Amino acid sequence: MGWALKSKAKVMLGKKKSGEAVAKDMKKARDAKSERLFSLEEFLTPQQINSYFSRFAAKRRQLSESEI
Repeated sequence: MGWALKSKAKVMLGKKKSGEAVAKDMKKARDAKSERLFSLEEFLTPQQINSYFSRFAAKRRQLSESEI
């Protein structure tokens, strides 16, 4: 890369939330009519949420490495 070329920007979407915090948010989430966004069957455990984001991050890293 030349000195005048910009390097690839890293994606920063904000502060990382814990799986526990996301699970609690899922249980409290309501729409404009105050109805639940998720049914009881759709609730995820903190471990499920952590696993999902871990797989998602690994996939993003793999994609960005293949672009180089």
